[in-house]
Amino acid sequence: MAIALPISTVAFGISLGSLLRPDGFVLLWSVVTVVTGIPFAVLLVYQPLQRAQQLKKYRKSQKHLIQP
Repeated sequence: MAIALPISTVAFGISLGSLLRPDGFVLLWSVVTVVTGIPFAVLLVYQPLQRAQQLKKYRKSQKHLIQP
């Protein structure tokens, strides 16, 4: 997972840059941008949600620990 976000970011950046060139609006680049953008967006949303869920689970388990 640690390498997926940088690779996805680079792929999305390259495809978006190619799409935004003055002569670059080709259907192929549009499709490539969407195809690389979806996993990029999923990774950006999934990681914070996963961390929040882990933190919630940890805080819930703290209630049952022995207090000094």
